[in-house]
Amino acid sequence: MREQALSVPFTISAATSFLALHAFETGRETCVEFLGITDAGERRVRIKFVRCISAKLLGYGRTPVHGSLCEVLESSWVDEAIRAQQRLFPDSSNTAASLRHFVLRGHDSQVEVLADDFAWEFF
Repeated sequence: MREQALSVPFTISAATSFLALHAFETGRETCVEFLGITDAGERRVRIKFVRCISAKLLGYGRTPVHGSLCEVLESSWVDEAIRAQQRLFPDSSNTAASLRHFVLRGHDSQVEVLADDFAWEFF
């Protein structure tokens, strides 16, 4: 498993005590919100994941440090989703092939998401 940092104009603040994962069925949105650090100071950040099919949240304790947003390349979790779709829906097109594995790390939690893409906004 190899990770690649994604180019975004913020890092996850060490002051963010826990990342929160919000899934909204109505708008088919899955979001993660946190306090971000930018060149201009602290700002609230919302990341929206496009066609999120799975997510997991891991809580852990460690020394507060600024967090990161990465993509896992050659992800076994994506491979597992592709195999599951082929097994469960053999006659349909492989929509799982477009999935990407994203990881957001805070100072005491981590969120992992399988989705097609993401967008972010300050709010």
